[in-house]
Amino acid sequence: MSLTYTENLSLTFDSSNDARLDFFFHVIEGSSPERTVELLEKSWSQSPLDTMKMIINCRDIRGGKGIRPQALICLQWLYKNQFNNLMLNLVHFDEFGCWKDYLNLLLIALFDVLPNDVDTSKKKDKKLYTHINPFDTVILRSFPKTKRQELEMIPTVCRQVERKFVANDESKKIVRQIITERHLDGKKFEYKLLNNYFPKMDYKVEKFHYKIKTNKAKLKKLNEYRLEYFNKFYENDKKFQQLYDRIVDLFAQQLSKDYGHFKEEKFSKLSLASKWLPNRGRFFDKYLFILGPVAKKFFELKSETLNEIDATKRGEEKQWIRLLTRICTEMRRKLQVPEVFMSSKSWESIDYKHVPSMAMLRYRQAFIRSDHERFNEFIGTKSLNSGALTPADLVKQVMDGTVLGVDLFYEQMPENLDEEKLTALKAIDNQWKSLVDNVRSNGTLLFTNTLAVCDVSGSMCMSSQLIKPIHGAIGLTLFIMEIADKAWNNRCVSFSSTPSFHSIDMTKSLADRCKQMVSCDWGMSTDLNKVFDLILNYGKEKNLTNEQMPNILFIFSDMEFDSALCEKTNYESCRLQYELAGYRLPFIIFWNLKGEKASKSTPVRSNQDGVILLSGFSAQTFKFLLSVKDLNELSPLAMLLRIINDPRYDCIKVE
Repeated sequence: MSLTYTENLSLTFDSSNDARLDFFFHVIEGSSPERTVELLEKSWSQSPLDTMKMIINCRDIRGGKGIRPQALICLQWLYKNQFNNLMLNLVHFDEFGCWKDYLNLLLIALFDVLPNDVDTSKKKDKKLYTHINPFDTVILRSFPKTKRQELEMIPTVCRQVERKFVANDESKKIVRQIITERHLDGKKFEYKLLNNYFPKMDYKVEKFHYKIKTNKAKLKKLNEYRLEYFNKFYENDKKFQQLYDRIVDLFAQQLSKDYGHFKEEKFSKLSLASKWLPNRGRFFDKYLFILGPVAKKFFELKSETLNEIDATKRGEEKQWIRLLTRICTEMRRKLQVPEVFMSSKSWESIDYKHVPSMAMLRYRQAFIRSDHERFNEFIGTKSLNSGALTPADLVKQVMDGTVLGVDLFYEQMPENLDEEKLTALKAIDNQWKSLVDNVRSNGTLLFTNTLAVCDVSGSMCMSSQLIKPIHGAIGLTLFIMEIADKAWNNRCVSFSSTPSFHSIDMTKSLADRCKQMVSCDWGMSTDLNKVFDLILNYGKEKNLTNEQMPNILFIFSDMEFDSALCEKTNYESCRLQYELAGYRLPFIIFWNLKGEKASKSTPVRSNQDGVILLSGFSAQTFKFLLSVKDLNELSPLAMLLRIINDPRYDCIKVE
């Protein structure tokens, strides 16, 4: 471990002196695969069990960071390097994540390619092709050139192109234009050419969406290649075969249990396995061909169910698939999976209390447009789910124009909002309150006078992620002001060349509070020690005692602070500042919100008293602070061990 410099030339440590803590502090949303694996390998060398628990905490939706992309990067590494330990803990993945994780893991193992949203640093190819995606690219490259030419020789016929756009006029209606039987003479379909197939628009449009259907002959041939690739890989790779068979067993066993509960009408005991089992020929099944094996295993466990199949056809896989699909559809209805009712336009059948939190974000506008009266009535009286959300998810919705149609970073709150936007804001406020109540149900911070320092400098906006670090900083700052007993008179501090206190009216809507935050004078600076000067000068001016000063400081930042005193880190400088001012140094929580760059900026060592290191966008991390009675017993490493030794991770093992 040695000293290094932040991006703004302040002295900092390049490591906490504990590889486990480095992994925990620096692996967050946006961390690159290379950086994630580098930290993972060092941590595993130090403690395999602790590292395995941190991987699970990384994915843990309801009790940890809830980060899917970086967890998948770790699972890919486990598959390649610690296969036995991966298999040992496989059965718990749906408990901390979801059943879809098993399917993603199989795709990663089959193609050695991460999903597109995992590595956000890579530039996406904006050309739109009729069938090629990264997995098909791997498949086609595995075949000889002659095989690829066979596919290319089949003419590419665009049988239907649909353009949907949102018009920027008073009606705000969705308009559709459809062109059919458009032949492309085997040429690649270029995104830039799509407008050529439609009349020019006489008025401005907000968004274009295209849907393309190609001829079945080419897709049929491609599906043959997919199946051939899968069969060959499954036969030749024993490790993949073992993983695949185990995941098939997990799905079949859980579906068997669920079907028993379904028959007994114990619908509250149903898992989400039936929701995530892919339908035949859909995305996961067309690469993994998993529906057939799951159906076969299911009927081995539930042989009496085969009585529903004609005796002469019981050996046919397609009959098993058909019956299992019907069973899963019935269970999805009892689970109140919203997609089932949306696809049949049975909006009145949707029970909004059963809609998962992320689905509510995704489908909220559809609910408002198609079932406005009933949806509006529900959110006015009952709570929406929020379990898998982070404060940043909701802040992004109100900040970037998703709901209001304006970017609150640069524009004012619009006046005279229409009914749809008012309902959307009402739903977001409902989910925010639900998220706060969810964390509060675990207790409250036992300390008064908590102050948040929010970093909204330029570097917090520069990110390839959809949800940016600045959304996390604003969200967590507002969140801590909600759950703390006394958030120092509802104030926060911004980084600036001349920082100041900002009072936030916590009775306003989330959108209003976010606008209050970004309307402050931020100064585009990260001078941490001027923040401490501000607090100390205020204390002296008001003759405050140690008990009246902030006792806890949350610093939400990317850790790239400005230079402090020569030859001292920012934390060492602030200790000196407080000592000279005659005040007791508050307990400081450095909360890292940016992982895209290979930053090594670590404010303190692992054994530093009076400080802890946290990271990520999730509010669930606050839960581990709620039961702390004495902050003096905590250090960065002690806090990490407190988190990973939580009883919820007792099931995690290593060889």
